[in-house]
Amino acid sequence: MSPRRVIGLAGSGAWAHFARALLSGQPVPGLALPSFAGPLVFVRRQTADLEDVCDAFGALSPLFGGDKPPVALFGDDPRTRLASFELLAGGARLALATPEALELPAPERGAWKEARVDFSPGLRLPRARALERLEAAGYQRVDFV
Repeated sequence: MSPRRVIGLAGSGAWAHFARALLSGQPVPGLALPSFAGPLVFVRRQTADLEDVCDAFGALSPLFGGDKPPVALFGDDPRTRLASFELLAGGARLALATPEALELPAPERGAWKEARVDFSPGLRLPRARALERLEAAGYQRVDFV
């Protein structure tokens, strides 16, 4: 399917609802779109817009049943790119990106495996070292989830 441009959705909540409806296969009033198998990519001008859509996408989970599906976020912070590519490789069906992020070269397939962080049951690792490994892979600590 070729890229489609959608305009006229007012606010992050509307974009998130539109994405959830498309990904769940529910009809979108006034719009006839064919079904698709690949990830859905939304491009927004600012990283803050991406984060708002991502938050609203998760908040709509009760309306669409089930848990919040993973979202690959390609914004201003290059450290998050590897984690986002890993989410896409793992089956994430929604990717949010800024135009600038789309212009950056993509790593070779599987290149993020070097920065991958695996924790297994019984692993004994000092907390500081675990945080270092997570930050090196592009994760960031937040006060509120």
